[in-house]
Formats: sequence, C-alpha cells, structure tokens
Amino acid sequence: MKDELAKTIKSIKEGEKEEFEKIIDKLNPIITKYVRAIYDGDKEDIREEYILALWEAVNKIQYVNSDGECLKYLHTSIKNKFHELYRKQKIHRDNEVKNVGELFWDFLESSENQCSYIICVESVHQILNLNSKKEYDIVHKMFIEEMTDVEIADIYKISRQYINCIRRKYKKKLKEKLFE
Repeated sequence: MKDELAKTIKSIKEGEKEEFEKIIDKLNPIITKYVRAIYDGDKEDIREEYILALWEAVNKIQYVNSDGECLKYLHTSIKNKFHELYRKQKIHRDNEVKNVGELFWDFLESSENQCSYIICVESVHQILNLNSKKEYDIVHKMFIEEMTDVEIADIYKISRQYINCIRRKYKKKLKEKLFE
C-alpha cells in the first residue's frame, strides 16, 4: 500500500471526488489538533474551514510522487489556515477588548466626583461577583489601573495566560451585565 495518499490525490484530480473522504480520514488527527488550538468559535465551523483548505490544497498540489511529499504539503496547508484563523481571532479579540474597555471608561468618566467614582468601581466589582481577594485585586489592576497581563502576572507570580483567561471571563460578564 505504498503511496496510497498519492494515488488517492491523483484519482481526485482525475474526477473521483468521493475519494476526498479518504484524505479527510487520513488527516483527521491533524485537523483535530488544529481545531483544538483555536480558542473561540464554533468548532464545527473551524473544522469545515480546515477541510476546505485541505480541498484547495489537494486541487493545487502539482507534484504527487510520494505519500511523504503529499502529506507534508497538505499538513502545511492546514497549518497555514490555522495561522490565518488565529490572526483573525486575535484581531477580533483585541477589538472587542478595546470596545469593552472604552465603554467602561466612558461609564467611569461620567462620574461627577471621586465619591461616585468609588461607588462605580465597587459596583463593577459587585456586578462581576468576585469571590476571592486575589481575583478582586487582579480585576482591579486590569480595569482600573489598566495594567497589562504581563505586569499582573509578574506581581502574582502566575502565568500570563491565566490572567488573560480572567480578563476574558470578566469582560464577557461585564459586557453581559451592562447590555442586558
């Protein structure tokens, strides 16, 4: 069964489109790996994006000599699609952060004096239903002191990714409460 993948690709190029299922089955572990690597979104839609990228790669591949060459080419195509989706996701997430942050600061700046500012900050903490002192301090540093994830992670000796997870969690919660 040497060069089975290469033979399957050749048959697809000759018009046997139903053979594409074999390629999907063969590359399913790679597709699954990259589906899991994307944080947001509907996993099924992301999977379909990778399958579409795989289909385009099968149709574009020019040299179909061995399974190794074909596998490398197809894997690279899926990997490139991952990078494209990741960049789009990052841009979307960054824009979302800016929008929620701007709304929050507009809300705070509408406060007329320091007392109402403090009440507003405490209201935000209550809205977010912060359970621990540590989360309270982290959220305060994020939204009030406008510290970066790296700065906060350095203070608490925890990972930047953990801080980012907290940021996303409470931004979502704040957004839901402000726009109910």
